[in-house]
Amino acid sequence: MNGFVAKPIDFQMICNQLRKWLPKDMIHELTREEAEKILSDETDTANSITDTSTGSSAENPAGFLFENGLPYCGSEEALKQIIQIFYNTIDSKSKKIEQCLKEQLIKDYTIEVHALKSSALLIGAPGLSEAAKELEMYGNAQNLAALEEKTGPMLAMYRSLKSLLRPYVEDNESSKKEVSSDDWITVLEQMHQCVEQFDMDGVDHAMETMDTFQTPDKLKDLMEQLRVCVADVEMEEIMKLTDTMVNLLQ
Repeated sequence: MNGFVAKPIDFQMICNQLRKWLPKDMIHELTREEAEKILSDETDTANSITDTSTGSSAENPAGFLFENGLPYCGSEEALKQIIQIFYNTIDSKSKKIEQCLKEQLIKDYTIEVHALKSSALLIGAPGLSEAAKELEMYGNAQNLAALEEKTGPMLAMYRSLKSLLRPYVEDNESSKKEVSSDDWITVLEQMHQCVEQFDMDGVDHAMETMDTFQTPDKLKDLMEQLRVCVADVEMEEIMKLTDTMVNLLQ
């Protein structure tokens, strides 16, 4: 893949790659004043669609409302797809955050809660987003005591979303098509090949294709792991998982 930038993302590296690969007629240089005005306008727009209240309650500590996510996703269909990805990675992401804290990998921990802050807001769970934001702040400050005190309650809030999100996931799952093992194998092998070629766009496309398939029971746990690895661009793990899944299907 041309212009690949590994995580953790560096904004300057992203800009440099865009400048390198975009056609010159698509690049518009801005003055500092123009850039500040655009950022100011974006902030005003975000504030206009974001409720300052998290909407949290005892029954819904994450403050989840389907309607909260619509301004960020553009349509109900897009939001349901994002909710499914979020739902399918709750267990694995929670375990990863716990493991990072246990091993005191604070940089990795902070990257994980930063990502959760954004994804929780995207699906319409501002309470969880705020909790993750607070932990990101403590992570950046290397405040281990605060992380140990507050991570448990945040993860309980995170996991509580499973029951709230399940109806949207089940509704989306029922609309998926049943396909043959050969169809699964074809897409899994395509994904493996894309990783070897550093074609992460191809990997994402393969993931999107598989998300239209009804998942066989024997692949469900592996699919959850695969989604996490694709999201985290863990290339070696993606190849191992696709090989394992192909072997199970053959």
